[in-house]
Amino acid sequence: MPAPAAYQHEVRYARWWAYLILITGLIGLPTAAICALWLRSWGLPLALAGGSLLALTTAFQRLSDSGPQLKFGAEGIWTAKLGFQPWRKVRAEVGRPPGTTHGSMMGYVLVYDRQTGALLDQLDAGPLDMEVDVLGGNLRYHSRQNAR
Repeated sequence: MPAPAAYQHEVRYARWWAYLILITGLIGLPTAAICALWLRSWGLPLALAGGSLLALTTAFQRLSDSGPQLKFGAEGIWTAKLGFQPWRKVRAEVGRPPGTTHGSMMGYVLVYDRQTGALLDQLDAGPLDMEVDVLGGNLRYHSRQNAR
């Protein structure tokens, strides 16, 4: 079955989230240098610099990726990893990945195989541009209504 021409919902990374990560990374690098000079130690400053570089890398990836991360509607769901999947083959929900014991209860978009129940894909819902509870409600609606 080919992918539908249009989806009712297209979800992208929120720009404000990427800018927040970018600012955090930019503040962390000079802070690491100041800590190194002031403490005359390299342990904490190197850890801080590493975290800042990771934050900057993530921010630049999110800012350069303007395409949708998740698309869904009456026909099915699309993710970058899976491509298009019809609702009769998969179900989607917002929750916590199996086997995790920490973090938010409503932190990830989880896509499961409808037959086996195997987890096929997971996306962090925090940096997406749709509120988590709205996203969860829309996914639940489409996943249940269009499972035929």
